[in-house]
Amino acid sequence: MNDKVTGLILKQDDYRENSVLIHVLTKDYGKIVFTAAGMRKYTSRNARSLMPYTETEFTYDHKENRTFFRLRSASPVRMH
Repeated sequence: MNDKVTGLILKQDDYRENSVLIHVLTKDYGKIVFTAAGMRKYTSRNARSLMPYTETEFTYDHKENRTFFRLRSASPVRMH
């Protein structure tokens, strides 16, 4: 199930070979973590939207009882 949420990116950590973990602070859910597959590749479409201290709208797969979610797409709302 795809959901949307807007939040402020706090930090990103390398995860596996080409992926990153994105730590986001949201108004509705508090702090949540997304996995962004392929984000470290040169051809990544989401790379500019996932910089720290950027307010971004995220589309992701929400699953109950998970600690982090798979990111589908991101679009920046405002840079801080």
